[in-house]
Amino acid sequence: MSWLWPNLALGTIFFGCWAGIPLWMVLRHPTWGPASAHGHRTQAAAAVPVFVADEITEFVTDETLVD
Repeated sequence: MSWLWPNLALGTIFFGCWAGIPLWMVLRHPTWGPASAHGHRTQAAAAVPVFVADEITEFVTDETLVD
């Protein structure tokens, strides 16, 4: 039982640092952060044709795989 209180104290300090340091960094510098991966693009992407099958003609099931 004598190890319980030091472990709780160290756990509280660790958790406070683990949660508090990132929170402090966000609150202190809210404009910092990763740049957008697509921030350099100024035009819309070109249209790409998409081909879709009108209907599915055959389903693959376990019965079709068995001879």
